[in-house]
Amino acid sequence: NPNPNPNPDPKLARAVASASALRESVDEELAVAETFIGGTERLCRLHLDAAVDACERRSGRFDGRSDPKEVAQTGIGRVLRASQSALEAVERARDANERICDAIGARTRDASAAIESDVDAFIVDDPTGGSSRIVEDATGSLRIARRAAEACRVAVDGRHAECVRDVSDAVVETTRKGLKSLMFVVEKTLTGLQRRSDFKPNEEEMETWTRFPGQEPTPACAAALALVREAHVVAAGCLESVESVEFESVESSVPREKSDEGFTDANIGTFAEECASMLHKTVLAHVARFNHTATGALQLKRDVGEFDAFVRSICARKSSPASRAWRDALDRCNALIIPAHALPELLRETRAAAVADAEAERARRDIEEAGGLGEKDGDTAGDDGDTAGGDEEERRARVAKEAGDAAVQEMVRIIHLRADFHPSMLKVQSPKKDDAE
Repeated sequence: NPNPNPNPDPKLARAVASASALRESVDEELAVAETFIGGTERLCRLHLDAAVDACERRSGRFDGRSDPKEVAQTGIGRVLRASQSALEAVERARDANERICDAIGARTRDASAAIESDVDAFIVDDPTGGSSRIVEDATGSLRIARRAAEACRVAVDGRHAECVRDVSDAVVETTRKGLKSLMFVVEKTLTGLQRRSDFKPNEEEMETWTRFPGQEPTPACAAALALVREAHVVAAGCLESVESVEFESVESSVPREKSDEGFTDANIGTFAEECASMLHKTVLAHVARFNHTATGALQLKRDVGEFDAFVRSICARKSSPASRAWRDALDRCNALIIPAHALPELLRETRAAAVADAEAERARRDIEEAGGLGEKDGDTAGDDGDTAGGDEEERRARVAKEAGDAAVQEMVRIIHLRADFHPSMLKVQSPKKDDAE
């Protein structure tokens, strides 16, 4: 082989230098883009944390006399606006990095064309191949630069996806904290305005009553409802244009019904269901502090009915866990109203209904898993299939029994809130007897 040319053509030297510089610039801009995404994520987290801190501090100052609009705007509203800003910032970062990647791609194409032109011109002028090693260095550096440009977009897209996921998780957690602060105010409102006589009125002074229990909601209920209604209005305004973010505790892909208004955006429905779920826990914990007479339970049922109506007005799915929980709460109020001698029958009906619901849900899942055919491969699998089928039947029976036991335990917990409660009210309850029936 001839000796390499000690003084290569200036164009070839420029091509080698340009290819190396191009590769280095791509690596540097990738580092800048990743730093930019990381900085955006940190700023979003700081913004969200500041909003939560302000929301929690404000919540501690509110009580039952506070203006619901002020509570919603300066509490959960501040958190939701911060969440909206954070998600918008992430999208702006994505657009900026898209422009960076596009610029890198364009510059790589232009530089590649110039480098290839210089290398081709040198090859034509040097047919002997005296500087083949330098040509290989130039073309090799060019290939590396091109791969780096392609990898840059992949890396930026992947880092942005991580940023979206992390910020979305932070937004979900922030929104939950905002809802917890709202429920704290709801609890303070209920505690401050609720009177024991609301659920345990003095029936000996009935002639002095200005209204019969259950004719209208109590002031505590009305004030709490005003808070959550205003919070939902504020949420609807903040969440309409926000990119969809899912709560882990609430099912996504919420089907919308034409008859439901205000559910044009999935986030609003998701927020509504999370709010309804937290409200259910808050209200039930509140009413569990009181004993209830039969007439007082009429008032309780009216208040729970008001909350149930609100939840039905904001939740698009009538079969959602939150909607079902409120319907069940309304039905369980009957345990405080009916005569004591009817309680054992109520418990039997409760167990039977829960078992039937569990079996129906299991059947529905089986049909879905079988692709709508309603049968499984094990149905005709011979002896092994029979054994597997027997185990499955035992498991289903156990699940149904557990559902029945859980429903009865919850009903018994409600019965304990009766002002006239005595353990003898439950003495007829017998799971073995129920199962035999």
